[in-house]
Amino acid sequence: MGVGLAAGLLVAGYYWQQLRRQRRELRRSEARFRRFFEEATVAIIEEDFTELQRRLEALRDHGVRDLSAHLESSPGLAAELFHCVKTTAANRRALAMMDAIDLPGYNLRMRRLTAKKPPAAFAEELRALWDGRDEVMIDSTFRAGDHRRRRCVVQWKLTREQGWPNFKQVLVVFTDLTELHESEERFRRLFEGAAEGVYESLPGGTFRNANPALARILGFDSPAELLVQPPAALDRLYVQPERRREFMVLLEQDGAVHDFESEIVQPNGSRVWVTENASAVRDAAGKLEHYQGFVADITARKRLPGGRSASWSSSRSATARMRCRPTSWPAPLRSRPTKIGHSVVGYKDRHGICLIGLQENRS
Repeated sequence: MGVGLAAGLLVAGYYWQQLRRQRRELRRSEARFRRFFEEATVAIIEEDFTELQRRLEALRDHGVRDLSAHLESSPGLAAELFHCVKTTAANRRALAMMDAIDLPGYNLRMRRLTAKKPPAAFAEELRALWDGRDEVMIDSTFRAGDHRRRRCVVQWKLTREQGWPNFKQVLVVFTDLTELHESEERFRRLFEGAAEGVYESLPGGTFRNANPALARILGFDSPAELLVQPPAALDRLYVQPERRREFMVLLEQDGAVHDFESEIVQPNGSRVWVTENASAVRDAAGKLEHYQGFVADITARKRLPGGRSASWSSSRSATARMRCRPTSWPAPLRSRPTKIGHSVVGYKDRHGICLIGLQENRS
């Protein structure tokens, strides 16, 4: 009897130690995932959809088959259903998004912002729940705690335990794209409003993107009209078709072309002179993706005696007296010989040369 009792106590002690060890591991695991949750770079909230699921089941029992139509015919029902959802956890990013310091503050601000109308993404979440889907991704806008409109991608996911949906733990992740969209819009305005032609073209010779200035320079009514032109039609824009082929060969060989001048004939028969600067864009593996380039109309310059613009002529007399020392200017500098026994010394960029001065050529 004594031996049996001792053995039983040893076994019990062993399992007790195992249980304690498992509890410690669970606590460490919970703490680790809690840190991941709190320190995530995106806003994450956990919501309880239990009450909402009960309401949806009640609607089915009452014969509702088309949830979207039912919501349209029942003003205020969507907001009522939204307030059945309880937010049970929110990480730091989520709290900051709603300008709150804790979960009660988050819920209070959310109730105020959605008192009359639920967030736009909620309709998609409802449909996913109604259709039996476990997750949905939504491109949406919402009003944050600072009352600013935010653009984001919402990832809604219903978790499962042993194959059964867990309506108490629905994860919602907000990836804020507001700054990215604002930056894209800012650069698009610059692209659309540039006086110089700007484009992206594919290796096959067609345009992928073009701004209004390029369409105007080439004689088209809009960028859309230019983008549908086949390579053969673009070849015909050049007075000397071989110039375009030469341009493409140089671009493929060197990866960039600078100050490439050509005469263009527009669809209405008018002729213009242009200068092009282009470069190849490659992915991380070095594979060619597309070309990007800039086109400027230099017709006025070409029509002056000697083919130089008035600004070039006026600046020549002023700079000829300057004894520019190339070594006194920061790199990169480019020196070009001229026909008058001087070299132009200046900066070289994708738009051409910004004149610094003239230096006498000495043999």
